[in-house]
Amino acid sequence: MWVRPLTLALLLVCLLRVELCHALGGNHEKNLNDAGGAMPSYPECNASYGRRDYLWETEMKKPPMLLTFPGSGTTMTQMLLEFATGVYSGSIYDEDELYPVMPGLRNCGQRLSVIKAHVKDILFKQEKGEKEEKVTFKTSRYVAKCRNGIIYEFNRFIIVLRSPWAAWWSNWQRDFNTQREDRNTHTGGIPLNELNYTAWEEAALYSPHYGVGMYNTMWNTTYPKLFKKYNYSRADDMNFGNTTFHNSLQESVSRAARRREILQQAEQRKMGQHSSTPYTGYTGNKNLLIVRYEDLLHTERRLHVLRKMVEFTGNGLKRASYWLDGGILMENEKNRLKGTTTEAEELRRLKCAFVLADNPNVHRKKAGSGNTMARSGDAYKHEKLVCSAWKALQNSSIELQRYGYFHGPHQHVPIPQCDGVEVDLV
Repeated sequence: MWVRPLTLALLLVCLLRVELCHALGGNHEKNLNDAGGAMPSYPECNASYGRRDYLWETEMKKPPMLLTFPGSGTTMTQMLLEFATGVYSGSIYDEDELYPVMPGLRNCGQRLSVIKAHVKDILFKQEKGEKEEKVTFKTSRYVAKCRNGIIYEFNRFIIVLRSPWAAWWSNWQRDFNTQREDRNTHTGGIPLNELNYTAWEEAALYSPHYGVGMYNTMWNTTYPKLFKKYNYSRADDMNFGNTTFHNSLQESVSRAARRREILQQAEQRKMGQHSSTPYTGYTGNKNLLIVRYEDLLHTERRLHVLRKMVEFTGNGLKRASYWLDGGILMENEKNRLKGTTTEAEELRRLKCAFVLADNPNVHRKKAGSGNTMARSGDAYKHEKLVCSAWKALQNSSIELQRYGYFHGPHQHVPIPQCDGVEVDLV
């Protein structure tokens, strides 16, 4: 039966334990696999879980950092975690356009579920007298914001990955809108007749904040340091399907053979298949949790991934929306929870997190056919941009292979036809 959280002590007892393994295991995984059917309605979800707040002072603890490459669906991921846990998320940045819907972003502190930061701002610093480097930030303003919330360093991280092609285009759209006073929206698109191809392509290739060079720096410097510091071995990571891909620019393998292999592996990954380890959508250890944003959008995997992220925060799914009302549930919630198992209630809350987070203020809707807004196909229509980025990405080819991003900007064309195309190497 569902245990009613009447007191803070019971709330803390109900926190879910983080398992150090690559699978959900037990009945949870089976039931999540069988968790199809209709999603709860927005009014139903809002009545039960719509309220978010800060942790009580007696519950304060250092939250994990939500570490991403810019444009990787970070805001949407934060919103999912907020509604799944009932606890606001924070940020090292100033994001005025998001404060009305995510007020926790004003802060970086110990009363939050996670703290947002991008890899471009991470600094490994060894203090005088210390034996090891600590993870902090390059900008003193970000350091000060977190120190105000009693956070002096981070030692747990949720890393959210996304296809670099999607991330570059997403971030360019965000920049286009937030830098204009007449728009100032986090998730607006770009009218096709206003897409400046020269500026966009220059940013995708050369932006020091989110261009191809920063993407390679992330995989060749930032993450290797983080993995080494917290004893995470990618050689042991089979969760994402560690299959052999050929480097199309270096291997003397026919283009047709490479294409067939990549398409086959991409299809296996899409179906969640792998020869040795089931694809669960996450991997890591007690300090690191690595997920893909694409799996948070996948109807068959998103509940698995969100549950694991919630467990990793240490806040759990059992926190009622009414936890500030003296620990007393509203009468309608009491009636609803009668005869409801803990497992069923947790599943409902996971589903409701996706319903409640479907907010146009935090994630961008895809432009439909015939729409006047620019789409990914418009952004990557020039071969020179695609081929320049593709060739530069070979510096991160191992990671692209491991995490399923070894393809061009369009999923159905894994290898761009770049032979003979004059490119600008980044």
